[in-house]
Amino acid sequence: MLSLAFSVPDRSSGWWTTWSDLLEAEAAGVGETGLRYKYCSVRLELIVGDVPVVVGNVQVPLVDFALQMRWVSGRLSQGEVATVDFTENANWIRFRPVGDEVFVMASRSEAEGAVPRAVMIEACDRFVSTAYATLVAQIPGIEDNPVVRLLATAHNEE
Repeated sequence: MLSLAFSVPDRSSGWWTTWSDLLEAEAAGVGETGLRYKYCSVRLELIVGDVPVVVGNVQVPLVDFALQMRWVSGRLSQGEVATVDFTENANWIRFRPVGDEVFVMASRSEAEGAVPRAVMIEACDRFVSTAYATLVAQIPGIEDNPVVRLLATAHNEE
């Protein structure tokens, strides 16, 4: 089992301001720092095997995490370890390929889940595609932002 998903905050949530503030900005011109650390927070879920790697009320900026998943997909495709760090705190998620499997663990837990490497790569790529589609549907003009455009291409198209 693998679940790598996000949910956009409800408009009544305090987290919605990370989206509404961007709606008021010229989205195409917002810089990378703002997109990666200030705007579009989502609730993240990552369950690998039967291990809840990231669950609960974990909020992350969608653009930042999607760009990291794009990078993780490329690293795993090359058989390389990838670690995602979070600027907001000291947490991390490590993706460690061993043969045809990927072992995933986070700093919040000593448990490690495993799934086939191809499944993890596909999940990362799907996460990036879904993030891009969500951003474009929610924020007018954001598809013209050069940082967001990176989410429209696969990791191997650079």
